[in-house]
Amino acid sequence: MKRKLTGFLLMMMVLTVFIRIETCFAVDTSQYNPKLRINEDGEMITLKGGTSTTVILSLENITKDLVAKNIVIEPIFNNIDDFPFEINSLNLRKTIPWISRNSSKEFKYDFDIPLNAKSRIYPIRFKINYENIYKDPFECVETIYVKIENENIEPLLGVKAINFEGEKLIAGQPCMVTFNIKNIGTFKAERIYCTLSGFKGEGLQLYNSMDTVIIDKLEKDQMSNVSYNLIPYEEMMSGSHELVLKMTYIDDYGKEYKEEDTIFLPVDGKDQNDGRVKIIVDNYDFGGDYVKAGQPFNLNMSFLNTSMSEKVDNIKMTLTSEGVFSPVGSSNSFYIQRIGPQERIEKNIVLKPKFDAEHKNYDLNVDIEYGENSEGDPYVTKETISIQVIQENRL
Repeated sequence: MKRKLTGFLLMMMVLTVFIRIETCFAVDTSQYNPKLRINEDGEMITLKGGTSTTVILSLENITKDLVAKNIVIEPIFNNIDDFPFEINSLNLRKTIPWISRNSSKEFKYDFDIPLNAKSRIYPIRFKINYENIYKDPFECVETIYVKIENENIEPLLGVKAINFEGEKLIAGQPCMVTFNIKNIGTFKAERIYCTLSGFKGEGLQLYNSMDTVIIDKLEKDQMSNVSYNLIPYEEMMSGSHELVLKMTYIDDYGKEYKEEDTIFLPVDGKDQNDGRVKIIVDNYDFGGDYVKAGQPFNLNMSFLNTSMSEKVDNIKMTLTSEGVFSPVGSSNSFYIQRIGPQERIEKNIVLKPKFDAEHKNYDLNVDIEYGENSEGDPYVTKETISIQVIQENRL
């Protein structure tokens, strides 16, 4: 009996030692973290606006000796502007049972790219939850980059022509003036409110006419007319006089737009009483309906001496645009030696819009210096040219 009791006590002592040893050498299995990444080897994913496509991605286990299990992948939506994609799937979560060491497995998403997605590079972030073989949980976030190319152009309206009876408006006489509005974008413009402004008590005024005309819609490249009955003040000076046509509208997606076109209308009125002749820009052309941001274009301008009898010498022209347009290979100033009475002189200059110019109409100011006043200072006038700029491959 004594011998049996001694054996039992000895066995208990050995067990206690083993338990203590195992406790001392217990392993933290959470240190065995398989490293996962989304493999983007090769060219950047490029998608087209207005298309549907399946994007196949590869999730790689880059550790040498650890297995990842119970993997769940889910896209992160924080900012809708940074995620214009529409995922064509009822279940955004993708599951992978396991990925062995130094291997990978594919997962895929079906993307619909809206027609109005902007051309740029977008980050797409994925949250990845997984376990090791000991069921320790882990989480990581992976980011891929997708390029969207979109050749569509959001609706952009501008005045393409101005029509009225005769060559000039006559001071004191009403005249119906019609503006031809064109949509140069690829998307439809709707609920277009065209408001004419810039009227002055001793300048151009509305005559039994509303200042706002509504156009229901304009499709791509479609044109429509808006008309206003105007009357120049009866004591108004002859020359080119400015109004502003403001246009507000929406696209198919409800996005709102605002555009302004500066309009110059010639008026036959009283002659200048200070002996001063006037130089105006009576026509200009930049080769189409719009220019592209970052790309040079040729601007042709016609300068008219409005005087019936006097020539003008040593005319200086300076172009300014608040940093939007820059001259290419020349200065922003140039000179015309002489313009005779009622004579037109044409000038060409190459300009380039800044590469990040917004998609809209911009004013290019032409400051004209010529002659001298009674104090010996030159006369200075300003003409304004309206130029539509678009971003290539941009919505």
